[in-house]
Amino acid sequence: MLTVERETQASGLSYTLTIQQFEDTAEAITEICRLDDDQASALRSAIATFEDALRPVGGVLNAAQEQGAKQGAKEPIRKAIREFGADSPEVQAEIEEHQKRASTYIIGAPRGSTGGLGKTKAAKVGKALLEKIGDEKLEALAAEYGIALEDLG
Repeated sequence: MLTVERETQASGLSYTLTIQQFEDTAEAITEICRLDDDQASALRSAIATFEDALRPVGGVLNAAQEQGAKQGAKEPIRKAIREFGADSPEVQAEIEEHQKRASTYIIGAPRGSTGGLGKTKAAKVGKALLEKIGDEKLEALAAEYGIALEDLG
């Protein structure tokens, strides 16, 4: 994972967030779906076949990653500004909380109080990816990693 600094605003108050970005599509899917090492390795092998076609997916996921991290905790900041004023310690505390959350945010993967990708959605992503690689490549990958095809569902 890479980290980048991004400016954001809440009710006109600007501040900086540290946001995680994915190095490539395989890392993005591995993090979002919380794959184990064996699954991640199999995914990297599958994606290598489609690297050029999937390159734009990484950009889209990084844009969504940044947007989710920026927007994730602004309402408490806005509320603190309304109640206590922009220069209050309460606003600063809420900004610090947003900075903390943003630095660990991963799209769809539960991290503290961020959103979550349920098992059903993760299974759908995995199934869609497996459908894209085709039966022949799926059989080869399964054999390479000692996975019985019937165990893949």
